[in-house]
Amino acid sequence: MRFVRKTSVIIPALLFVQLLSPALLTVGAVSAEYIMLAPNRLYLGTESSVSISSLSSETGKPIDRRIVLSLVEIGKSGDGITLFEGRTGPDGHLIARFGVPDVKKGGYQLVLSSPGTSEKISGEVTVADSLTLLIETDKPIYKPGQTIYGRVLALNTELKPVEVSLNVSISDAKGTKIFKSDLTTNEFGVASFKLALANELNLGTWKILASAKSGMSTVDIRVEKYVLPKFDVEVITARDWFLVDEEITGEIKANYFFGKPVDGIVEVRAYKYLAEWEEFATFRGQLEDGSIIFDLPQANYLAGTLGSGGLGSVMLNVSVIDGAGHEEMDSKLLKIAASPTVVQIIPSSETVKPGLPLDVLVVTETPGGESLDKKVRIDVTDTLEDGNTRTETKTKNTFGGLATVDLNVPKDCTQADIKARVDGESSEVSINLPSVYSPGGYFIHIKQTSPGEVGVGDPLVFEVISTAKRTVYYDVVAGGKTIYSGYSTQRLISFTVTPDMVPKAKLVAYVINPNMEVSADSIPFDVEIGNPVGLSASFSTPTSAPGDTVVVDLQSSAGVATMIGISIVDESVYALNEGRLNLKQIFDELEKIFMEPQAEAHPEGEMRLWVPLGVGAADIFEEAGVQVITSKQLEVPSAGYGFWDDFGRGGGMVLED
Repeated sequence: MRFVRKTSVIIPALLFVQLLSPALLTVGAVSAEYIMLAPNRLYLGTESSVSISSLSSETGKPIDRRIVLSLVEIGKSGDGITLFEGRTGPDGHLIARFGVPDVKKGGYQLVLSSPGTSEKISGEVTVADSLTLLIETDKPIYKPGQTIYGRVLALNTELKPVEVSLNVSISDAKGTKIFKSDLTTNEFGVASFKLALANELNLGTWKILASAKSGMSTVDIRVEKYVLPKFDVEVITARDWFLVDEEITGEIKANYFFGKPVDGIVEVRAYKYLAEWEEFATFRGQLEDGSIIFDLPQANYLAGTLGSGGLGSVMLNVSVIDGAGHEEMDSKLLKIAASPTVVQIIPSSETVKPGLPLDVLVVTETPGGESLDKKVRIDVTDTLEDGNTRTETKTKNTFGGLATVDLNVPKDCTQADIKARVDGESSEVSINLPSVYSPGGYFIHIKQTSPGEVGVGDPLVFEVISTAKRTVYYDVVAGGKTIYSGYSTQRLISFTVTPDMVPKAKLVAYVINPNMEVSADSIPFDVEIGNPVGLSASFSTPTSAPGDTVVVDLQSSAGVATMIGISIVDESVYALNEGRLNLKQIFDELEKIFMEPQAEAHPEGEMRLWVPLGVGAADIFEEAGVQVITSKQLEVPSAGYGFWDDFGRGGGMVLED
């Protein structure tokens, strides 16, 4: 009887195990796919983050997974350093925040694994310095015998001050190092230095170098035997632009720094840019009570460039000589336009998504940037997959210089050319938008529905339109890392702006389609920089004589200990530096604009060029400053490629597999 009882007890137990095991095997057999958005660089000593989504390999629906995030040095074996452990939860999504460990700089593998499974994905990241050094001097120009006063400000990637050891060196115009000092920044991230200059030294441009273990910075100063300017010269025009067939008029004012107007001779030389600078007009006159009105003939013709928005440039060089023979100079750069209206096209996205709408903002303003209300014609030419084109024309009136145009993108669109022309004027502009590439024909489009200018604490709302109704995952990226992450099953995405998003951030949204293809879109947004620390200054007297004592009262509204830097320099020193550097700055800027290649060669005859066709989801992630790491079953398409037939004769695209 005892034997029977034992058997009856054991058999149910065995049956229980046999029934349970298949269930456990079924649960364990459900595999998961992962998608991880991660920064390309991790900065030592700072916080970073990645967003992770997990979904069932069978159904594509969110699945809960325990995950471990590790950092493994490239070329090394082992588990590496654990950065984060957690679960994606029933929604299959989380944002993993972690402190970047103190490791040596270089390349690493960022590895995501799920304990108890063989599931693992990884991508390369670079661990780099997080230090930014800024060098300040009390003035920009010195002469022999004076003292250079300077300071170095050390900040991390979050713009927070850090205490760090650094070295400051100063080299003269011939590259000879004449100063070196080891410093340590204080709790405000500041370290000060000074150098008394000898009476005999090498004149010219000197270089100050600040270097630390994890960063460096340089700044140039000038050392000259200068004479301070006696008076200030100001070139005044009613606006900073003129029409090409309009006379250029303005006023020259000259005043001694102690306030008295200058009586002297004025000369204005006008140059226009025609591949090189050409003088086209000169004006001479006599100042009366420190002022004179000048007029110059119209520019007539000159070279407009793409870099300057199609506008030309005229430079006025002004010389004033007072009764004592002292000469001071100034210059002013003017824009020259063919039309009184400048029109711009600002699309809501840098790409078109076949079958989805596109919003375009049309802006009309003066060449100086003042808003104008105008009637504008918008012509859209869509290039289709078969090489044919489709044209759509709309007319809009701008109000406050703005108008929004809703465009319908054909399902077989490969690119769109958009042209806007102001009614009754010659002003026009055109842009080309490539199509997003998707093998499965799935697309997603984001547009901002809340006001354009936002500040910290304001809500932001975006509308998401997609060809497949799926969960939308989104990340807000700023400063090379994910600031905020979430998901939505609705068309609207909303979140509150945080200080980490200042001054510019980007919303990256993506969906995982039924065929396991990832579709993505991104949109940037600006955040107004508030003034968290209000600073005010007042003086004990509005005017003073040499030798008088002046009390300066400084007030900070920060509510905490605040370090304030003070530099008291004669106004004429800045006027001297401005006059010395102004022409160089102008020519440097013009070189950027005018030295860019502007010509295009269109060879005749049949040609087949292998070119990218559109933009893929992978390109969108890369442009947003993040990398996307996925399981093999998920597809993140890059730009498709194909042949452009009969280049120069308007041929069509031929897609290649």
